[in-house]
Amino acid sequence: MARLILKAPYYKPGHTTRKGQSRGGYAEYIAKREGVEILRSGMADYIGNRRGSNGLFSDEGTPINLSGIHAEIDRHPGNIWGFIISLRREDAERLGYNSATQWINLLRSRRNDIAKEMGIAPANLRWVAAYHNKEVNPHVHMLVWSSRPQEPFLSPKGIHNIKKTLAGDIFRQEQIEIYKKQTEARDDLKERYRQQIAKLTASIRENGSTVSPELYEKFALLCKKVSSHKGKKIYGYRHKFCQILFFLPS
Repeated sequence: MARLILKAPYYKPGHTTRKGQSRGGYAEYIAKREGVEILRSGMADYIGNRRGSNGLFSDEGTPINLSGIHAEIDRHPGNIWGFIISLRREDAERLGYNSATQWINLLRSRRNDIAKEMGIAPANLRWVAAYHNKEVNPHVHMLVWSSRPQEPFLSPKGIHNIKKTLAGDIFRQEQIEIYKKQTEARDDLKERYRQQIAKLTASIRENGSTVSPELYEKFALLCKKVSSHKGKKIYGYRHKFCQILFFLPS
């Protein structure tokens, strides 16, 4: 099961939800619905609407006026994409994506990558998002559009690339730990191999006549196969195998 889910529907001009909400109305809905993390006026440059608060955020320093966003999206002549980016609760808790802060940093840092996959010039990218702290699947709603309505296009490959980029950031620390363990396992295997080869070489030097013809044939075949490859590491293995072969009786 995928640990990061990304949905990317788009809404044409004039679109309304089943409840009759316009696209701008949908933006207001995700800004205020139950479970949204409220970003209050004066907090990290977020500006709430009228009496003070909603859950929308965007680029750093971009003021969020809910009624203004509502109107802009409603009158926009192009498509609006409505990303839903979701994690399992256990992953969100473990990785620190259980509050708006990390999502804000992530989406701001990757906004140009998202723009690139959608064919939007970074300067033309417009987006707002809100974090919903749901019990089972904490997620972000992100509305994306361009100030040049003819620009955006999102292919299945683009969706895949955006998901891959975001997942890479979210799970990076976990991946580093996995790579570290894999490296340790490889190093351990190499050391055991080195010890076994050293032991075998010593045994051959001392008791070469007792080595079986089958073992000789296997090392001869291995030495021959390795000799057809290139590279410093392969050269090292070839040297070791052929050195052992030298001590084996033919």
